Amino acid sequence: EYKDLLQIFWESHNPCQGMRQGIDYGTQYRSAVFTYNEAQLLMTKETKDKYQKEINKQFFDNKEYYVITTEIIDISNDEYEFYY
Repeated sequence: EYKDLLQIFWESHNPCQGMRQGIDYGTQYRSAVFTYNEAQLLMTKETKDKYQKEINKQFFDNKEYYVITTEIIDISNDEYEFYY
């Protein structure tokens, strides 16, 4: 299910690192979720909020440093052209 996929996504990398992952940096290392319909968009935003709350609990001393920077991009409309 999509929700299971999102859980793997949020837990398998650090979504707070912006334009990098580990020692690698640049726009090609940014974290992003592309959604294809309204249900996916809502579920992605809900799970992002859930994981942000969990991160805030763990890193309450440094909340401003541990902000999820993952882009959530809705490509269900014709405005966004997505290439595979």
